[in-house]
Amino acid sequence: MILRRALTLHILVALVHGGVASATPVFNPANGHHYELIEDAVQWTDARALAEARTHNGSPGYLATLTSFAENQFVIDALGRTTPGFAWIGGSDADAEGAWRWVTGPEAGIRFSQERTPVAPFNFAPWGVREPNNFGAGEHFAGVQLGPATFDQTQQGQWGDASGTLNFIGYLVEYGAAPVGDYNGSGQVDQGDLDLVLQHWGAPGDPLPIGWVQYVPGAAVEQSDLDSVLGNWGETAVPTLRGATSVPEPLAGVALMLAWYLAFTRSVRTRVGSARFRG
Repeated sequence: MILRRALTLHILVALVHGGVASATPVFNPANGHHYELIEDAVQWTDARALAEARTHNGSPGYLATLTSFAENQFVIDALGRTTPGFAWIGGSDADAEGAWRWVTGPEAGIRFSQERTPVAPFNFAPWGVREPNNFGAGEHFAGVQLGPATFDQTQQGQWGDASGTLNFIGYLVEYGAAPVGDYNGSGQVDQGDLDLVLQHWGAPGDPLPIGWVQYVPGAAVEQSDLDSVLGNWGETAVPTLRGATSVPEPLAGVALMLAWYLAFTRSVRTRVGSARFRG
């Protein structure tokens, strides 16, 4: 339990209801997700709704689901504080006491801890030394300590359970990875992405703003970028063929036409350039 002596601080924070976000969502290259801390002293159910109302690069937000040591540590390194403070995350045992599950994001419904013991498939739940303890028989929601430990001995990066009516310092929002080939950040692979690739074909620099899987910033836009757009056309979630450079049916014909078009235009540019040189 996040002890009752913390209530006074959280009530005072709640009076200043600003909803301040971390500067910009921070990017985790290990999973392609973004994270941000919203410093808004709200109850858990409100935090969940507010997180799900947010978007970044076309991806909807949700209360963070921290499923590994690496992911948990990334959040602490990127968004940790120098003063104590818990932020809501997407874990709850409201449906069955002691059976902690993620109830937000793509992991919704998956159990991660029985009482304080981590369980498969994640085998990760860094509860504080006295957590979870369901103090007062009403603590069914999880939060992560972003700052140094206080009197409750929950260290930075560890979790605690609390009543959903408690106002933490804020909540952690997680945004899933953009679909492969979503270079314009619309949240799906579409005509805008194809236009970007064709517009910048062969150009060095950094013309494509997303493309964290296929596109290497500073490199020329090339065949693999075209493949990632055509191969994942219409995708609105991370596809299973992530990283593929082949184009599946029924888009092979479109890819062939585009390849012919690109070869033709390059040939024309070469001939025009040669003519100018000779002139």
